[in-house]
Amino acid sequence: MKWYRYIVERNRRANEKDECKDYTGQ
Repeated sequence: MKWYRYIVERNRRANEKDECKDYTGQ
């Protein structure tokens, strides 16, 4: 379930920082 871990990590980062920043920060 790699996709599951990916979503969890992305959600956690989104909570700490803005979503836009996460997408561009990639």
